[in-house]
Amino acid sequence: MAGSQKVEELHCSIRSIRCHRSQQAASIDDFMRKASCSHCSSKLRPNVVLLGESLPQTSWHKYIGAIQRAELVLVIGTSLEVYPVNQLPMMTKGKTVYIDLDTSQHTTPFDLTIEGKIKEVLQQIPI
Repeated sequence: MAGSQKVEELHCSIRSIRCHRSQQAASIDDFMRKASCSHCSSKLRPNVVLLGESLPQTSWHKYIGAIQRAELVLVIGTSLEVYPVNQLPMMTKGKTVYIDLDTSQHTTPFDLTIEGKIKEVLQQIPI
């Protein structure tokens, strides 16, 4: 929605629906009507990765490749507590910047740490 052309949704998308059991895609209308999966009659759910579920491997490998090639990695608005995504900033050879309202809890070494409201910090960056 922000205009980025190359977006890999590591945690999938709340804007799509799938069957909990068969993983088959379903429509948002079916989900809103509380319909069951047309393939196996199981419940429909938003197509997001929940805590304890595995990340999509194709997306994960694309992320790792992009991180390894990156010259600059911005880590914005996260506590960096959830494995394995919290490992991504350490996989780059590029510079790393961490921006968050509370930076006191993270232990990952960054080249630059900026504490503040994300919108305000980003608006100050000259383009």
